[in-house]
Amino acid sequence: MGLVPHYFRQYYVADNSWLEARAVLGRGNIRSVTRAGLAPEITTLGEDFDTFLQPDGDVVTSGTTGDVRLQSWRLEQRLVVHLSPHWSTSIRYGIQRDRARFLPATRIVTHTQPASIDESIVTTRETTISTMHEVGLGIAYSRLAGRWRVTGRLDVAPLVLGRLTVRLPDKYPDVDLHFGAVALGAAGSIAAERPLGPLTLVAEAGYTHATPYRQAARLERRTTHIAVGAAWRH
Repeated sequence: MGLVPHYFRQYYVADNSWLEARAVLGRGNIRSVTRAGLAPEITTLGEDFDTFLQPDGDVVTSGTTGDVRLQSWRLEQRLVVHLSPHWSTSIRYGIQRDRARFLPATRIVTHTQPASIDESIVTTRETTISTMHEVGLGIAYSRLAGRWRVTGRLDVAPLVLGRLTVRLPDKYPDVDLHFGAVALGAAGSIAAERPLGPLTLVAEAGYTHATPYRQAARLERRTTHIAVGAAWRH
């Protein structure tokens, strides 16, 4: 059987909780902000479907929808320049890595000519590793509201570089399959901080979106987050 045109789509619901640490260094108008986060492994929903375009016009899809074991970490470095008491700008680099291990699930195979659906249990091992690099610029506005300092931030990442590694040890031993994609990213957040003795209480909410530059090799991401924590000031 010869090769035929095909494409695939993978989808994950990363509804997980993060533990994050932040370090701020510097004085005056320039600060360095480092953030590191870890999301413990959870069981969540994942999909992996391949579509094959046969020469006779038959369109074949094959894939699974089921549970995956997802674990993630991320690291961000931001250089902040304070332009005035209220305004600041920043440049940043971020990396996030997500590893998903597919659990046994029902594989669904469909044909269009003639129309048919076939289901079977698949136990073939599959692990995917998604790595995303982001380079972007940000602007923020901050002001006091009583004892709270409220900050709104807008980030744009012209370069979001994604790399997907697929490991199928039962089908392709010792072989990793690699795929790449580039997207445009944007993020908005609002944070509130209040000093309390040697600590600072922090609450933040935000939204992140990445959209592909082109139809082929699409990378899409939508995330919302709510975070609370405390910072020690030195």
